[in-house]
Amino acid sequence: LHIDILPVGQGQGLGRRMMETFLDRLRALGVPGVHLGVGKRNPGAIQFYERMGFQPVIDADTWIGFGMRLAA
Repeated sequence: LHIDILPVGQGQGLGRRMMETFLDRLRALGVPGVHLGVGKRNPGAIQFYERMGFQPVIDADTWIGFGMRLAA
């Protein structure tokens, strides 16, 4: 899955709403967690996922892996 919000749509809460909907659905399905990767040259996305509550789990040369537990 690759997610992009075009610049014209950024800063309007669209990404947050999309991720909240996605994460809520995963929780409803009983998915225990989710992980994703972000290129280090994309600081806006890194900050976005940190604000969403994702925690860094891998720090590679060119990317950072983030994870989030969804189910207790």
